[in-house]
Amino acid sequence: MYLATFLIGFIASLVGFVITLGSFGIATNMFTVYEEFSMGFSTLLFGIVICFLASLLIAALAILLTSSAKSYKEAQASGSILQTICVLPLIFSMITFDVSQVLYAIPILSHTTILMELYSGTCNYINLLLTVGSTLVYIIIILYVLIKKF
Repeated sequence: MYLATFLIGFIASLVGFVITLGSFGIATNMFTVYEEFSMGFSTLLFGIVICFLASLLIAALAILLTSSAKSYKEAQASGSILQTICVLPLIFSMITFDVSQVLYAIPILSHTTILMELYSGTCNYINLLLTVGSTLVYIIIILYVLIKKF
């Protein structure tokens, strides 16, 4: 069940990633605001890694949140919490604030921030390692809880 949830999420995130890169590629030639956009091999590689890790994390969270539900309706209601968490980075991206390194340990927000840095070519590899490391720790903890639960 976890692998199926992960695969669907990973495929969807890869499609979104490719569409985003394509739209940035088109916009670079049309608008001067996208002059900083950089689409090198490292952007592609790290973007795929972030999509992979985010899909693993979101699949684990989705199963953890819905595993206690007694009905489909109850599972759907608990899954809406995950939808709210996924929208928060969009809200934070509209607000200008200074990002400290602590925020790179917050799941989903860190993934969005790293992807935005990758797109602009301003990615700091320490922040990337913080994001990857914290995500792996969260995934291991959630999977451990799920294994103990069942």
